[in-house]
Amino acid sequence: AALSLSYTFSMDMLNMFIHALANIEHQKLGAERVRGYAKLVKEQQSIDRLEAREWIEEPSIDVEKVSVRYKKDLPLVLRNVSITIGAGEKVAVVGRTGSGKSAFTMALFRMVEPCCGMIHIDGKRIDSVALKDLRSALAIIPQAPVLFSGTLRSNIDPFGACSDADLWKALQQCQM
Repeated sequence: AALSLSYTFSMDMLNMFIHALANIEHQKLGAERVRGYAKLVKEQQSIDRLEAREWIEEPSIDVEKVSVRYKKDLPLVLRNVSITIGAGEKVAVVGRTGSGKSAFTMALFRMVEPCCGMIHIDGKRIDSVALKDLRSALAIIPQAPVLFSGTLRSNIDPFGACSDADLWKALQQCQM
């Protein structure tokens, strides 16, 4: 009986030790994430501070011989891509896994910079437009829809830019 009692106590100690080690590992991961965020390169802001309403008149998109890689030492994920999307056109970017759909979208939003080629919106190079203005002028419908916490209104119009009448009209058009 004494041996089994002694064994039980040592198992409890071992269990507490393993739990403490797991907790330390978890805390180390948090510190590594913070260090990773601290080392992130700040996104470049443009010299021209044009508002979207000032630079978009005919919102066509011209992608000219664009090649993209995620990092300098990695292989290209897009090679020499050219496409013109006319004003008012709706386009679906489709393809198999690894075909460059995300890379193309990230290049449009300047989350990655093309290593060669150029992207124009309404004839204006996107690298000359402030990131905030560029990203607020583009819209994307993701493959997996997401509702953020909050009201339906805050999900539909997060910046409060639309009137109630406009929101109701949009909901009716979507049959919601």
